[in-house]
Amino acid sequence: MKRILIGILITLFVLVAIIIGSTIYWFKNAEIKLVSQYNTVVVNKNELVDYKLFLNPTGRFFVLNHINPVTRRKIAEYMKGNNYKLAEGEQMFNIVIDDYEEYISEDFKFERIEK
Repeated sequence: MKRILIGILITLFVLVAIIIGSTIYWFKNAEIKLVSQYNTVVVNKNELVDYKLFLNPTGRFFVLNHINPVTRRKIAEYMKGNNYKLAEGEQMFNIVIDDYEEYISEDFKFERIEK
């Protein structure tokens, strides 16, 4: 009787250890992505969305106000310094994660302003 009870306890202990170990392994290796909110800016053909509009978003570009003002100013300075405007098309940007580098390298697409 004692042997059966010890065998059952050891088996239960091993099962619990396996479940805990696999759960910890899953949490360490699973890609957990935060749900973030995105906004969209649509730039029509022959439309100029330059640094001035980033500094003072108006009209349908008012959504740019969801970007932190300090970051928005840095983007405007980047655009002005490189003579950039937003490229034509639909551009989505993250309004939860305020990351200047992500904005200029991934979210927004720029092109040079032709004179």
